[in-house]
Amino acid sequence: MVKLGVIATVLALSLGACSEDAKTQANGPWDPDKEQPLVEPVQIAEAGDTVHVALDAAAAAVNESGSDLRGSPFEGNGKGAHLVGPTIRVRPGQKIAVTFKNGLDAETNIHYHGLHVSPGGESDNVFRVFKNGETYTSTVAVGEHHPVGTYWYHVHLHGISEGQVMGGLSGLLIVEGLETHLTPPQPNIKQQQLAIREVSLVKDTNQIATSPSDINIGSPTAFLVNGQLYPKIAISQGETQLWRVANIGPNGMYTALKLVNKETGTPAEYAIVAEDGNPLFEGKQWRTTTADLPAGKRYDILVTGPAAGTYELRATFLDTDKPLALVNVTSGQLRGAGPSNAALTTDADGVRRNLSGLPNVKTREFRFEFGGDGPDKDHLCQGDGACINEVGYARNRLDVAVHIGDVEEWTLLNYSAAPHPFHIHVNEFQVIQIGDQKQEPTGMEDVVTIPARNGTTPGKVVIRNEFRDFNGWFVYHCHILRHEDEGMMQNIQVLGPGDTEGPPPPDSMHDM
Repeated sequence: MVKLGVIATVLALSLGACSEDAKTQANGPWDPDKEQPLVEPVQIAEAGDTVHVALDAAAAAVNESGSDLRGSPFEGNGKGAHLVGPTIRVRPGQKIAVTFKNGLDAETNIHYHGLHVSPGGESDNVFRVFKNGETYTSTVAVGEHHPVGTYWYHVHLHGISEGQVMGGLSGLLIVEGLETHLTPPQPNIKQQQLAIREVSLVKDTNQIATSPSDINIGSPTAFLVNGQLYPKIAISQGETQLWRVANIGPNGMYTALKLVNKETGTPAEYAIVAEDGNPLFEGKQWRTTTADLPAGKRYDILVTGPAAGTYELRATFLDTDKPLALVNVTSGQLRGAGPSNAALTTDADGVRRNLSGLPNVKTREFRFEFGGDGPDKDHLCQGDGACINEVGYARNRLDVAVHIGDVEEWTLLNYSAAPHPFHIHVNEFQVIQIGDQKQEPTGMEDVVTIPARNGTTPGKVVIRNEFRDFNGWFVYHCHILRHEDEGMMQNIQVLGPGDTEGPPPPDSMHDM
C-alpha cells in the first residue's frame, strides 16, 4: 500500500554545555543525557474484569534523561509523574475504570484514541468537561471482539488540547492479544513500547511550553521516545521483537520512520502487522523499510535483528534524517525474517470486511482550509464551495448525521499548503484512494494524512466508514492539535432506532 511522505516536525536537540548543577536546578535549562537504556512507561493491568486507573493531572517536575523538565503530566496509580503517561493494558471483554483528578489550572477531559467503544455518558465522551480542582470517573467497556493492538489516550478539550498534550497528558493504551495472531503464535515475544512525542521548551528554561505563542509547531526543541532523548534499544541478531510505535505528541508529523545501519546507511526491513490498533487483513502483511507516522498514528511492527552492529531509529524532518534512538544489535544467529502475520479478515461478528467494493454507498466531500486570524482560523467544511468565510468549529452544531449500519464514502480535500492527518473517533475506516491512485485496503485505520495541495490542485484522500454498534455524538478532525484547536473539527451523530437528530447535548456539569 502506498504511504504518503509528509512534512515532519522532528528536530534533534543541540544544547550548549551546562554544569552538572544544571541537572538539578528547578528552573534551569534542560541538560539531558543521551543513550540511556530505553525505559518502559509505568504499566497498569489487572486480571479481573476491570482495569482500575487513577490519573492525576497536575504541574510537576519530571526527570527525563537525567535532567528535570517541568510540565503538567499524568501520575498514574500513585507511581510517580512521567512525561509519558502510564500504559493501560486491557484485554477484550474488560472494562477500563478511570478516576481522573484534575489538578490543573484549567478544565480538561479525556479521549481513548482509536477504541471502538461508546461515545456517550462516562465512556469516550469528548463533550464532557472536567473542571479544575475536581475529580471525575470514566468507564469504558472494551468489547469481547475488539481488535487487538496499540491505541493511546489523551486530553481533548477543544481550544486548549495542544498545550495540555504538550505538557504530558497522553499515554499508551494496549488491547492485549496481538501475539496470538502471529504465525506461529508468539506469547513470549519480547515487546518494546515506543511512545514518540515532541517537546517545545520555553526559551532558556526547562519549562515545557503550553501556550501557542511558546510552542514552536515547526521546530520543537526535541523529539523523545518514552520521554527520553535518544535512548538506547537492545536487540540480538536474528531475534524478533514486537515494537509498539505510537506518535502521542500534539503536532509532530514524521515521515520515513526507519532503522538504519549507522556506518553504511542501509535500512533494515521490518513487518507491519497492525495499523492504528487493527491487525492487518489476512495476507496483507506490509514489509517495508520506511513508514510515515503522522500525529496520532500507531504501528505494531515485527523487527528482526539484522547483522550485528550499531543502528539508529530515524525519521525525516524537512528532507533531513534525524535520529530518535540508538539501536544496538548484538551478535546472534540469523534466523530469517521471523514470525509472519496471521491477522484475521473478520472478527467473530464478521464486521471487519473490505468496504471498497460495496455499491451504492452515500458520498460526502470535505474541505480542509486555512482561513484568517482569530480562534476559528482553521476550517473543515462540507461541499464543493470555499469555506474560508465560515465559522470554525461549533460545539452546539450538528455537521453530519448517519444511522447505525450505514457505509459512507468520504472524499477529503486539502486546499492548504500543509498536510493534515485526518482522524475520526469511535469508528475506524478504510483508505481506498490517495490522490488519483486507487488503494487496496490492508486493514482498518483511524488516522490518514491528506497531502498538501499541489499548486491549485487539492490533496485528496478517499475513505469508507462503516458506522456500527454505537449511537451518539463524536467528532472528526485534523490531528495536528494546533489545527483542531483553531477550528479544524466537526461533530457527527450516529442515530440508533428512535433517536432524534440534533446537536450534541450540553455537558451535564458545564456547557462549553
